[in-house]
Amino acid sequence: TAHALFALLCIILTICQWKALWLPYYWDELGVYAPAANALYEHGLSLMPGALDPEFSRGHPLLFAFLGASMFKLFGSSVFTAHAFAFSISLLLLWAVYCKASRYYSYTIGLIAAVLIAVQPFFIGLSTLLLPEILLALFAWLALTSFHENKYGMAGLYSTLAVFTKESGILLPIAFIGYLLLQQILFWK
Repeated sequence: TAHALFALLCIILTICQWKALWLPYYWDELGVYAPAANALYEHGLSLMPGALDPEFSRGHPLLFAFLGASMFKLFGSSVFTAHAFAFSISLLLLWAVYCKASRYYSYTIGLIAAVLIAVQPFFIGLSTLLLPEILLALFAWLALTSFHENKYGMAGLYSTLAVFTKESGILLPIAFIGYLLLQQILFWK
């Protein structure tokens, strides 16, 4: 069945990415996100902008660093913990795509959609890095699908979480509001 094949996809992806969970920090995770998560871990969890020195936050929203620091509190501050946390978000994104696409179309389409994302080099490369892009993609997907289902409260919640994850998340509520305004203008009676 599709559920078993999706589980197999997750297992295969985990096996393929297992060694990457142990690699040292790289790129922006080394310069921004790991130091920010470690600072919140060491000095106290907070989502407030003043909780981090600008040297660590560089003006980025703190939700991702906060979640990373929370994982450090639970499982210890290690590269493996950080990368396992990032990888778990990647698996959540695949699961969300699988579930929503299965609901809209069929389990086969849901599985194909998840596989197509899982085999993308961009996804594979980011899936274990302590970077906010996959979490942003998860919240964006959930916001878009909630909006599509006319669950505007949930779309607002996921959009807010996207904004708290990365600045570019602001495009979601702007697009939703713009769409609703345009719809009112075009179909106003």
